[in-house]
Amino acid sequence: MHFRLDFSQLGVKIQDALGMLHIADDPSDPVYGEVERIFGELPQICDIRGDVVIYDHVEVILEEGKIRAGVFDIEPHRRICTYMRGVEKMAAFICTAGEKFTSITRQLNDSGDYLGGFIVDTFGSIVVEKAMDYIQERLQVDMQQAGLRITNRYSPGYCLWPLAGQKELFDLFPENKSGISLTESRLMIPMKSVSGIIGIGENVKKSRYKCDICNDVTCIYRNIK
Repeated sequence: MHFRLDFSQLGVKIQDALGMLHIADDPSDPVYGEVERIFGELPQICDIRGDVVIYDHVEVILEEGKIRAGVFDIEPHRRICTYMRGVEKMAAFICTAGEKFTSITRQLNDSGDYLGGFIVDTFGSIVVEKAMDYIQERLQVDMQQAGLRITNRYSPGYCLWPLAGQKELFDLFPENKSGISLTESRLMIPMKSVSGIIGIGENVKKSRYKCDICNDVTCIYRNIK
């Protein structure tokens, strides 16, 4: 499945950034005005694309921290395999907010406007996560119609899944219509992109995310989401 989303579909609010930037929700604050200005430009900055591939034959090998999807193996760590126990299918996903977030952030930083660059960068993170929320909700509705449930989504770099696992994850996409690529160090281009997996089955569940299970202490969503 290939997705191309419009900014208006995401339900992004200016308050999403204010909380993450620790800025008061006060229009008289000059920094609020800068956030508001950039928020108004987001429909032109966004180029939101995503791909989801569903594998029907999935085996979770807990003792090896491995998941086998068709002829492919990924190794997301035993912790994630524990959360994926009972899955019958697996959805692999990639999604990007678009390249403009990176280029505009770089331009603003190069000009000395570090505040503007930070705000744009923050909105890029919000947009790609909201886009994946939208895609995950669509997947959940589709699976419910088939009598199935979904798990949380899990990504390389979180819950002890090494970032190097991006390579094996990207192998799961026979067609990459979103145009997302990997650097040699396994970072995604465009930078404001996410990837990962979602388990599907009759007896799986989606739980509230818990920051204490995540090993990334620098995550901007920590204790917020």
